Amino acid sequence: MHVVQRLSNIFSVPKVFTPRLCGKLQVRCLNRVLFEKHEVEADGCTVLLPSSDKRARHIEKVLLVQPCLAATSASSPADAIAATSEKTIKVGLIDGDRGNAIRQPPAATDGDRMRLLCCFQNQSEPGIPSELPVDILLAAPRTKQLKRMLPMLSQLGIRKLYLTNACRVEKAYLKSGVATEPEAIRELLVEGLSQARPPPPWGT
Repeated sequence: MHVVQRLSNIFSVPKVFTPRLCGKLQVRCLNRVLFEKHEVEADGCTVLLPSSDKRARHIEKVLLVQPCLAATSASSPADAIAATSEKTIKVGLIDGDRGNAIRQPPAATDGDRMRLLCCFQNQSEPGIPSELPVDILLAAPRTKQLKRMLPMLSQLGIRKLYLTNACRVEKAYLKSGVATEPEAIRELLVEGLSQARPPPPWGT
């Protein structure tokens, strides 16, 4: 007993690194900025984000992307993105294609919105499946745990998730909280997808 206590003291983690505190300090990184299809303008390549949008704040405050002045003279979005010396942004359409984008100077009619010039195209990569052929049958957890798990599962790219009752599952878990809110579930899944990207080829 004393040996166990001594070992636990030797290998104990400082209080500052306790899991509860680490959860509060966790930084969410957008490896790909995702848009709904209705957010794309009629030209198929322009997205206007309100300055209060968390994606706009991430692009400006975290990615530190500056407006590209030369982008307005290019003949196509692909040419503008290829020719720019500014930082590009990995973007994607939900239920659509992936691509790249650059930040443009705002037009007179944009107000306080951020203007992005996007080039969406089918970027399927050889050897990387479009979806992971894995389905998960999960006994319904508490609402707090489910909120943590949904982004992780979408990051992994699972195909389907089934929530089910079980002998030791409280019936209330499937009748309250996020399990009964489709929009909340979708938001958490999109949050996970925005942090996931196909891995680079081996050796790079």
